[in-house]
Amino acid sequence: MICGSASANIASVLSKQDEMARVRPPKLPATLPWLNTPTPISLVDLKGRVVLLDFWTYGCINCINLMPTLKAIEHKYANALTLIGIHAGKFSAEQSLGNIRHAIAKHNITHPVVVDSDFQLWRAYAIKAWPTLVLIDPDGYIVKQVVGERDLNFLSALIDPLLPQSLPRSPSLTQTLQPQSVLSYPTGIDAHGQQLFIADAGHHRIVITDLDGKFQTIIGQGTPGLRNGRFAETQFNQPHGLLWDGPLKQLYVADTGNHCLRRVDFSTQTVTILAGNGEQNRAIFPHCGLTAQTPLN
Repeated sequence: MICGSASANIASVLSKQDEMARVRPPKLPATLPWLNTPTPISLVDLKGRVVLLDFWTYGCINCINLMPTLKAIEHKYANALTLIGIHAGKFSAEQSLGNIRHAIAKHNITHPVVVDSDFQLWRAYAIKAWPTLVLIDPDGYIVKQVVGERDLNFLSALIDPLLPQSLPRSPSLTQTLQPQSVLSYPTGIDAHGQQLFIADAGHHRIVITDLDGKFQTIIGQGTPGLRNGRFAETQFNQPHGLLWDGPLKQLYVADTGNHCLRRVDFSTQTVTILAGNGEQNRAIFPHCGLTAQTPLN
């Protein structure tokens, strides 16, 4: 989807891997909708810092899979790097500001996001696929485009050589999102007798109520993580699907953010891992292994 001379120029220069690409990034228009920030952001104001642009859409599973890595990048390089999301929705529903706001809240995205519904920035940066990361050095030049899901080690190897010796003073562009409801994006439900089991994904926990909605038990600390143990000390990461096993008195949980299948044992009041090792499997070919040592996706 390359359109216009500027896009063609960026694409041609960046495609020459043996040459140093010294291309200035197109501006981020203040006229586009900006979310998670009180005012639009200028790349000129970020000179002296590494900038990472994330072209994504909330309907893309690869974009969602990349989010934990981007969160880790934000944390690791908090003093040197600014992450800006550029949401370019593929379908009409993904271009709704309301839907994008919901996606930002659901996935706890705290960095600024510019909404590129008309693909203005997509074309200007010669983007061809979701997700695509554009890395900009402290001097304000594009140095790399990275397509697809990549891990923390891969991205760190690109960022580390760009880190400036001294950092300009820059206010934090991230914000902390506070859920405003008892449940936050519940994604799974199952029932047993007079009990309802609810996967409270946004709060990273399992909630058990009676049929009238009265709370009975909460499983999980309410913060994302991967931890086994007693109900109050265990951690989930965006749990989704649930399945109750009556004879064994166990609840099976698709712990999506951890890429694990978890087992909630009501006889012992404990949570353990049934399958998966907490790492995302990125292999596209069939594989097998011991359940607790095999990465899942």
